[in-house]
Amino acid sequence: MFAHFAIKHTKVPSHMSFAHLTVFCCALFLIAADGLAQEAGEKTVRIPAIFSSYHSGNEPLNKTEINLPGFQPVQKENIFNKNTTLQEEALLIAAKTAAYTAQRIAVTANPKPVKIAQYTSGTSLATNSIFGNNPWIQVYGRYDTSPNMELVNPPDSAKSYAVFDQGVTLVLTRLPENPHFNVSTVDISADRVVVWMANTSRLLQNSDKKDLTLNDLDIELYLEGNIVFREGDNTIFADKMYYDVAHQVGVINDAELFAAVPGYDGTIRVMAKTIRQTGPNTFSAYNSMVTSSEMGLPDYGLRSSTIRFENKQIPVYNSLGVPVIDPETGKQWINRKNYIVAEQNRVEVGGFPVFYWPWMAMNTQQPTMYLTHLSYSHNSMFGHKIQSTWNLHQMFNMQNPPEGTDWELNIDYLSERGLGHGMEYSYNRDNFLGITGPAVGFIDYWGIYDRGADNIGLGRRNLTPEEDYRYRFLWRHRQFLHSGFLKDWLVTAEVGKSSDRNFLNQYYENEWNTFKNESTGIELKKTVNNQSLAISADYNLNNFYTQTDNLPRLDHFWLGQTPFNSLFGDSLTWYEHTKAGFQSFQTLDSPEDMNDAFMFRYLPWEVAAGSPLDPNSAYLEKLSKTRETFATRHEIDMPFQLGPVKCVPYLLGEFAHWGTDRENDSVQRLYGVAGFRANLPFWKVNPEFSSDLFYLNGLSHKIDLGVDVSYASANQPMEKLILYDALDDNAVQDFRRRYSVTTFGNNSYAVPLRYDERYYALRSGLQNMVTSPSMEIAGDLALVRFSFDQRWQTKRGPANKRRPLDWITFDTGLNLYPKKEQNFGKTVGLIDYDFRWQVGDRFSVLSSGLFDTFTGGQSILRLGGLLQRPRRGSLYVGVDRLDGPFSRTYLNTSMDYRLSEKWSTMYSTSFDLTNGENMGHRLVLARNGESFQVRVGASYDWSRNVWSFSFGLDPIFLAKKKDNRLTHTM
Repeated sequence: MFAHFAIKHTKVPSHMSFAHLTVFCCALFLIAADGLAQEAGEKTVRIPAIFSSYHSGNEPLNKTEINLPGFQPVQKENIFNKNTTLQEEALLIAAKTAAYTAQRIAVTANPKPVKIAQYTSGTSLATNSIFGNNPWIQVYGRYDTSPNMELVNPPDSAKSYAVFDQGVTLVLTRLPENPHFNVSTVDISADRVVVWMANTSRLLQNSDKKDLTLNDLDIELYLEGNIVFREGDNTIFADKMYYDVAHQVGVINDAELFAAVPGYDGTIRVMAKTIRQTGPNTFSAYNSMVTSSEMGLPDYGLRSSTIRFENKQIPVYNSLGVPVIDPETGKQWINRKNYIVAEQNRVEVGGFPVFYWPWMAMNTQQPTMYLTHLSYSHNSMFGHKIQSTWNLHQMFNMQNPPEGTDWELNIDYLSERGLGHGMEYSYNRDNFLGITGPAVGFIDYWGIYDRGADNIGLGRRNLTPEEDYRYRFLWRHRQFLHSGFLKDWLVTAEVGKSSDRNFLNQYYENEWNTFKNESTGIELKKTVNNQSLAISADYNLNNFYTQTDNLPRLDHFWLGQTPFNSLFGDSLTWYEHTKAGFQSFQTLDSPEDMNDAFMFRYLPWEVAAGSPLDPNSAYLEKLSKTRETFATRHEIDMPFQLGPVKCVPYLLGEFAHWGTDRENDSVQRLYGVAGFRANLPFWKVNPEFSSDLFYLNGLSHKIDLGVDVSYASANQPMEKLILYDALDDNAVQDFRRRYSVTTFGNNSYAVPLRYDERYYALRSGLQNMVTSPSMEIAGDLALVRFSFDQRWQTKRGPANKRRPLDWITFDTGLNLYPKKEQNFGKTVGLIDYDFRWQVGDRFSVLSSGLFDTFTGGQSILRLGGLLQRPRRGSLYVGVDRLDGPFSRTYLNTSMDYRLSEKWSTMYSTSFDLTNGENMGHRLVLARNGESFQVRVGASYDWSRNVWSFSFGLDPIFLAKKKDNRLTHTM
């Protein structure tokens, strides 16, 4: 049994909260109940006003216990804690007294109370001039019995009272638009409800034809007994609740809140003895716990004496300061953030306190509290290693940190090395230091007083650090400016400083091997259509890396321009790159440790012409030059179509100047290339071809044949030039400096030219590009480059939803050198291929190779299989064969598998089949729990001869973001 009714002239406040909506729902309920009572012809009961204590500010009733028929006995001290104000206490006691008075008089006047169940959904409650079609409310009995309702409308009081007993459920649908709700239905259940409201008669009669708001109605509400409030994914459980909508204050006792957090799986859970609303969008909880655990006894949570919740609505502006408009509503977009400010906090794990901090401020969308990462590992390099990361915004009680920023503290203990300490600050904002424009970057510092020795690989397992206090500072910043003199310019800045040459290799091994070089400098770049202008300045802060300082440097690119279209139409296309600058080349210092220096040799381009490469030689002359440089390179293409063949004859020319070369002479270079490119695409399609064995539904074969014939000449050899634009990063250069000793013997101080990176670049045709990353690489070369790219495509999937895919790809290429002396005596060289066969939906065969043909030339061959199961895992098994200065065959295996929703594992290994040695392996077992992500791992590194054991623990206040796959980091 239920009743439908609606109201037209009652406005809903735009700042409606959970409690607001509860009151709104009960206000409609009271109006309907008043209509029901009048329609039933029941006698109206009149009682005097009972709020003199609250309105006058005098002491409230002195009863310590309130006993009402049908209501649970309530001790005042159980309703209010020591922080309760006198006014709040009066509010709740007045509500209890109202319930008692209303029920007592109603029972006397009406021995048989009116039951809502007597009225059906078709009952007419009022005329259409009062009730409309905006919000709808449905009233249900909560239990098998129908609820009782009694109404009191005293003539000498501005308020009417209604008492509902025996369980009520209210369902509100078609909610009006407001900033706090993105659902259209809520429901509220309670065993007993007391509602009072002013202006009921005015609302029903609507004599003045004016709209009324909830504040005009002066609604107050008291609910008791198993209160359940549901709104979308949010649910509130409580024992007692009072709310005054006019003053926007209220009290909830024995409350428990489950609230969804946008973008994350799971919910945030708040348990509190008392929750008060002290104003719009502001709540305080006392003797409370905040957790994301939904277990009866949470595994992990924050227990606080006081927690304040604030909902902040931040207007959104774009990078130009213009308001961002919601196209659906036509109003400015509002970014809503929920914040928690807590005092006297302790973090509990399994019910036991593990950490205390006097205050905290956090955004509820942050996935952690205080501690963001904790791990333990052990190996012979660092001993017992405990790493921890802490959220400084929370620990410093920053209630409104800059939007889009993270600030973390790193405290690490290494028993064999010392106490590590650091800090990282990252940002992604619409401005930076008051400068408008989107900005992204980070600042990272970490240092340690190191009392141990470095182990960075075979032959260097016991190196004495060059500094006692070792550190790394790195700041990287990028911003697109939207105002001022540099409007529409891109700013890229970086500051990188390390204490010594081996610090990154020892403490940041992955970054050392895979990331870009750390540097110090700034670049301003502006791009307009197909041209760009960049001005950069760099200065090397680390004398243990070979780097080039730009003091400053200018680069201009203009690509794909047709400047002669008035004469030749689009038949000529122009490309250009010009650079000019004042550059300083500084060669690094040799290592201080004798074991490290024994394996160290300078690279040929790091010393003066004729200088030995041994750092201990008395005749060594390192390069240290600061001079002006200039180069401008241009290319003219003349494309035309010859039947199905696209042909592009081209001419490339360059003029370059260096203020000094390796022999201290000023040098000018003229360089030119004449060439011809052509490619021919053709294909064959057979839509009727099918094969169950190879899983084929139709087959198309696409081929692209390409050829590039070029002849290049330069009037200066590149060996004379200082390599201002290096080809390799610091990690590869560090390896090359040991290459001559470890691979070619102590008596050979130079890497043979056939393995020199400059000649690989030259033979590959790097100098034939206008956009070449190194202007110094250029020389005499006659080259013919062939490419043969193939695709076999088919369709797979359900018969009605088949999708095209590449079944097999096979791309090959080779170089021909008409002057075979330019390829160490061989006409054919640098043969390469890349092959991929998608055998099934989950399994692929992969292979690639690169081969030189001269004696001792390098060759690389790789063959493997990849099994992928989306969102479950992957497995790769492959064999790598390396030949050249040494010969090795390696078996490589990598597996990443999700065992279940909670458990996953990752394993990788590399085995030297030539020498029968395990080069290393790594195993990680991870568990995703409700409150923690736990990782246990073990690894072995043959080069360092180190076994490691690790244990990682990441607290999870919120579940990971939706649709994110589990990743492993150890």
